[in-house]
Amino acid sequence: MKQPLLMITGDISDTRYMTDDKKVVYIEAANHIETYWKPEFVGQEVS
Repeated sequence: MKQPLLMITGDISDTRYMTDDKKVVYIEAANHIETYWKPEFVGQEVS
């Protein structure tokens, strides 16, 4: 069974390389951990 996967990364994230060959939407000025708790980044992710 195939399951879609949404990967979210910040444009300055250390883990960004894991999404480089995928369709990517970057969250500007965010690193990996900040995308979990900073309201300005979370808002971008859910919109």
